[in-house]
Amino acid sequence: MKTKLTTLLAIVAGFTATHTASAQDLTVTLDATVASKYVFRGVQLGDLTIHPSIQVEQDDYYLNIWAALPQENRGSPTFYDDEIDIVVGRSMALNDSTALDFGVTFYTYPNADNTTEVYLGASHELENGVSTGITLYRDFDLDTFTLEASGGYSFIISDIASLDVGAHLGTVQADDNGGIDYTYYGVDLVVPIQLTENAILSIGAHYSDHDDDALGEDSHFYGAASITYGF
Repeated sequence: MKTKLTTLLAIVAGFTATHTASAQDLTVTLDATVASKYVFRGVQLGDLTIHPSIQVEQDDYYLNIWAALPQENRGSPTFYDDEIDIVVGRSMALNDSTALDFGVTFYTYPNADNTTEVYLGASHELENGVSTGITLYRDFDLDTFTLEASGGYSFIISDIASLDVGAHLGTVQADDNGGIDYTYYGVDLVVPIQLTENAILSIGAHYSDHDDDALGEDSHFYGAASITYGF
């Protein structure tokens, strides 16, 4: 279940980088990521996982197709399975430092029920370069609200590389007593390296945790590497 974050909070996710092309305001971004774990909102959904994605942007609007393809432990007892998410949204800059982001995510699975989630987020970059943001999610099929706050900062290493540090804190609230309410949090360290004008290599280390034993293992350390190409 991929979380769509606002542009200023991309470093928190740690898996993506973007390149903006000016031709008719159209941008296409391809990304291939390999992660030692797939963790979503503090919950592990896969061991070694490949994440291919494509994003198309036109003016303020975007379409993203993203997948999680677990490579290990796909059978009993974990049953990690494939996932394809389709995200349609709009990101609006209110001024030079503040933006709104809203849209809908369709989570699809070959062997499980699909769900639909809408989101509304706001991000703001402070004068010292720290990015902050908050996003509200509503999943209509799981009957849950999720509220996530995040922030980050980018340390310049060289002309072609930086160290992006991010953190997030979220809470999931279920509508009925059968659901699980829990809190999750995490920290991300990512080094993006500009390989060419259009290509970026990102290498990251991540930590994620949650506070409910019913959700399984609660402490997750994992790494990820990605190649992103934009045109």
